[in-house]
Amino acid sequence: MAETESVTPDQPAGLNVVVLKMPEKPAKRLFRDPNRLLSLAAFVFSVATGVFATYNTWRGSRDAAIESVSKLTDQYYEGQSKLAQLNPSQQAYINLLRTTLRSTALRAINQASVVKTSIDEGTWLALAQINDNENNLAASETAWNAATEATNDIAVYLFGMRGLAANKLRQGDIAGAQTAFENTIGAALKDTFKGGRNNYPPEYRHVEVAATEAFRLTSARAPDCAFIAEHFDKSLRHIAEAHATANLSDMGYLSMLLATRAGLSFLRSARLNCAPVVDKDLLAADDCFGIDEVIGNAPFAFIGFRGAPEKAGDADTDFFSLYYLSGADSCLVTSSSTFRCTWPEIDESDSDARANELVNNLTACKNLAGMTKTTFARENSSRTMQSTSLRLENRATIRITRSHWKNKDGSPAEWGVSLEVTRS
Repeated sequence: MAETESVTPDQPAGLNVVVLKMPEKPAKRLFRDPNRLLSLAAFVFSVATGVFATYNTWRGSRDAAIESVSKLTDQYYEGQSKLAQLNPSQQAYINLLRTTLRSTALRAINQASVVKTSIDEGTWLALAQINDNENNLAASETAWNAATEATNDIAVYLFGMRGLAANKLRQGDIAGAQTAFENTIGAALKDTFKGGRNNYPPEYRHVEVAATEAFRLTSARAPDCAFIAEHFDKSLRHIAEAHATANLSDMGYLSMLLATRAGLSFLRSARLNCAPVVDKDLLAADDCFGIDEVIGNAPFAFIGFRGAPEKAGDADTDFFSLYYLSGADSCLVTSSSTFRCTWPEIDESDSDARANELVNNLTACKNLAGMTKTTFARENSSRTMQSTSLRLENRATIRITRSHWKNKDGSPAEWGVSLEVTRS
């Protein structure tokens, strides 16, 4: 076998660097060299100008988007106003306008989403309700969420959360709706809100919870008896808690309370027919609180209880009351500033039973303790009356009257009971 020779490759020669000349020091320091200072200033100015121009472009774009949201919202309201004035015979134009309005509502949401953090909670609430009205449910859900995130006002937050819950119910998201309702109740009762203090007084906290429970009931689709019993009773208990500290001359509180009672009144008869059996003391106490609220508003001519006028356009009209006593056929705030509820009856015995029940229930009210009771009767050719007056010192007078309108000139006899609260 031939031998092989091992050859070691040559090592690279060293690289010699020869410095012929050191760099010269600047003739002058930076701040003493006008040419260099001018160059630096020009560079800084160009950078600053570019940043400022970019910021102005962004700000202009943001302001334009905000203005666009405002204009689209105004266009929507104007369109709704036109729609309300159209004749039903103009169906083709009505359909076109409705389609345009739905598109306008969606465009407003899309524009607002681009500048989400620059849109205030009031605008988000408007956009949420507009899109709910147009059945743009996914878009309105976005707006409800944005409103609750943007606000630091507990009242706006609770309103927005109830709106979000209703929106989720319409979308079939039952679990999401229940979560929103529970978050609403939890936020109302806590002492803190978004890292700060919950400034709501106790009566407002409890009436907000009562309102949420009532809204939960009226928003539910075909609620069963267990659901009705649970949330109806919870709402009444929170009304009772609210009444303990309520200022009955506070119109804001009263407005929220009356709206809650209106929602509950639709389901009162259903609750009476549901198991478990309703707590009679709870219902009786609520009736006592209700009449106490009427008495508390008497010095203000019951203005907080006035609903729609009985005769529109008549300056001397009575007003339908926003609150009805249990079982009443009609409740009005009269033009003479009297709160009046009436119950038509079949005969004398029914009238006696109704009047006695009203008197006994009112005199049993713990929150109306100390009433003085007087009775008197009157009769003329057409009517027989027996009245019972219940008076609280320095407060309004309650008068329960049972009447018999006699058979006269061929007209049938009538019986009825009325309850009046007067300012004096």
